[in-house]
Amino acid sequence: EGEVAAVLETEHRARPMAMCMLFAGLRLGETLPLRWEDIDFDAKVIRITRTVDLQNNTPILKEGGKTDAAVRWVPLPPVLEEALREHRKTCPPDCPYLFTQMRGEGQLMSKSSFRRMWQSYLKALNEGRETELHFTAHNLRHTYATFLYLQNVDMREAMQCMGHSSIQVTMDVYTDLTHYYKFGLPVTLREKMAGEWRIFPYRDSPTTDERQVTFGDFL
Repeated sequence: EGEVAAVLETEHRARPMAMCMLFAGLRLGETLPLRWEDIDFDAKVIRITRTVDLQNNTPILKEGGKTDAAVRWVPLPPVLEEALREHRKTCPPDCPYLFTQMRGEGQLMSKSSFRRMWQSYLKALNEGRETELHFTAHNLRHTYATFLYLQNVDMREAMQCMGHSSIQVTMDVYTDLTHYYKFGLPVTLREKMAGEWRIFPYRDSPTTDERQVTFGDFL
């Protein structure tokens, strides 16, 4: 809970990128090539249609995803929408990408440029903290899966959100989380799951069981 709060509160150029992985569950390779045309602020969705390979220091842009299932769209939660709207104000109007190298003319981030930025980000996160925080970009995607589980998102919808190629992968994640949270949630975390950290919103006019908005509601 404290680590998520640190991501939200620490001002740094990596913050919008980290929030895409934390609140949309994107892989690093899916986050780096995001274009503004992929962010539909009206429909409240993000479309994932390409990925970047960072195995070498030269980023290789590929159409499609890690697997066929990785080509998808995901909900754009209010907390992420607000962060991206603010981020857009700082970006050059003629640059199609959300995240680029600090030096250069709209170039995609390389492996080394991302590493430097992430190290700087962790340093900013830990400034003034007694207990040091250390997490990877992929850890943020894991936290997103936890958010889906704690907000009772159906397993098949979670599979779509995560871009898993098999329902078994999602089942394994949910099974692990069931053991971890079997004794319930702290009150503060429960409130955040129902409020500011919510991934799927509730309906404007909820049914008697207050069913969450689902993928079908966006179609």
